Amino acid sequence: MTKHVLDRPKTVSPAMMKQAVAIERQNGPHRATLALQRRRRNRAWDHRAKFYTLFARGMEP
Repeated sequence: MTKHVLDRPKTVSPAMMKQAVAIERQNGPHRATLALQRRRRNRAWDHRAKFYTLFARGMEP
């Protein structure tokens, strides 16, 4: 059970802030996954079209 808003201390010590930041970092997504989501995808449409046409014709790519 969490504490009531009035039961919490009004001043925040640096140690408490450090602990709160550590908890938030653990709960949030990792920086590497965020970077992957933001990165542009490398799409090679020419290569895909060539692959699918060869595949449709029954040839090995």
